[in-house]
Amino acid sequence: MVLANKGTLENLITDYPTWILATLWKSPKSKTVITQYIKSPRYFSSNLDQEIYSALLTIGDKESKVAPIVLHRLIKKNDITMQTITARIEDFKESNTIGILSLKSVLLEFTEQLIAEKITDELEHTKVKLKTKTDVYTTIDTLVEKIKTIRDYTSSTELVDKDSQAERYLANLRKRMNKEIETIPFFTPNLNRATGVIEGSDLIYVGARPSMGKTQFGVVAARYYAKILNIPTLFLALEMPDTQILMRLTTAATGYSFRDLKAGCINEYEFSKVEEYIQDEFKKIPLYIEDRVNVKLAEIANKISHYKHYYKAKIIIIDYVQLIRPDNPKQNKSDYLEEISQKLKIFAREFDVIIIGMLQLNREVTAVGRSDPKPKLSDLRGSGSFEQDADTVMFLHRPAYYGKTSENGIDLTNITEVIVAKDRGGVELTNQTVRLLFDKRTMLYTDYDEEIDRQQLNDIYESNRLKGVL
Repeated sequence: MVLANKGTLENLITDYPTWILATLWKSPKSKTVITQYIKSPRYFSSNLDQEIYSALLTIGDKESKVAPIVLHRLIKKNDITMQTITARIEDFKESNTIGILSLKSVLLEFTEQLIAEKITDELEHTKVKLKTKTDVYTTIDTLVEKIKTIRDYTSSTELVDKDSQAERYLANLRKRMNKEIETIPFFTPNLNRATGVIEGSDLIYVGARPSMGKTQFGVVAARYYAKILNIPTLFLALEMPDTQILMRLTTAATGYSFRDLKAGCINEYEFSKVEEYIQDEFKKIPLYIEDRVNVKLAEIANKISHYKHYYKAKIIIIDYVQLIRPDNPKQNKSDYLEEISQKLKIFAREFDVIIIGMLQLNREVTAVGRSDPKPKLSDLRGSGSFEQDADTVMFLHRPAYYGKTSENGIDLTNITEVIVAKDRGGVELTNQTVRLLFDKRTMLYTDYDEEIDRQQLNDIYESNRLKGVL
């Protein structure tokens, strides 16, 4: 349980004392977030839960799942026995909890909903009282005071500490100067120059129409980060099964045709080389592939949380974003895509990961009388807030697909153009085009250099593959 939709919120409200206390008991570090929203033990209706909450706040950050005897010593109440505390902890063990990385967003939604529920209850109670001969003004005053109480112990009242904010900023800048903050390049030098380095909390969209190679672009990026840079990477395949993603990885590693692998047209020797790749590379590098269908945002968050916690995942690649299902099937497409994009940005920040989301652009864009088929930012306007939420937006374009096979003497047959349409951190080539050469045999991308002919490029590919660079 990570993010709360309406149904989830109702479940949380029904048993909020248990999951809040269970989260705090299992992860003492969560108290920093919890106390921003739950300002008082009065949040809990039972005396036992109030005392446990107060006791847990005194526990050190590293003392998770403290024993009942420890809580009993901290509480020091004659009417609260060891047996009672032990029974309550059993409830915590069985309860769903919220991962610390998602806790803030859940509590924000939850407390707002809970406040609304509590105020509604008070209004209903007041409505009943007003039907009797009670004093109207006294009843209203009582209602106002109760609403103030609800607000005070469920909302954060802390103001920004500018001194602390300034110190954190300067410390962050110093870390950047000392190269202590991890920044990550793209998988070719020219792409890297076009976008600048990327870092945790960045949201990057790679948009393309069908048949432009966006899935393979994601696969090549994933293998580069996991194999070359040794960065734990999660590839969420929403469009195709994991076997096809593995085939694409195998093609890049061995040079065997993707079509031959898919058709099973390989001999025993070639199979042994594929097996060798799986054993010697795929099983050893920190690349994790999850294929999912009909996935919702809550499951995306769960997956990111799981791989971040257990495998230290730093990069999440989603192929492709529009296949994430809305929580509300009646929601119109524009609204749910906007919600998906906003939540992905929240996930990137809260989990401190880089999210690279593939976007499917509509083929019909080229049928509206536009002479230049190259995609541009306006093509995203019907898809919610992708442009607004992203740190970087890139588009993939294959000129040859639209019949343009040469330009100024340059053979464009195997060229994929990466159009950097938006970048908050770019330095040189923002809003310009980077040409990549796509090798159909290895299904790899590399920077295109006009000074190198095709044979030289093939030699470079083979040399790099044998050296283990590709």
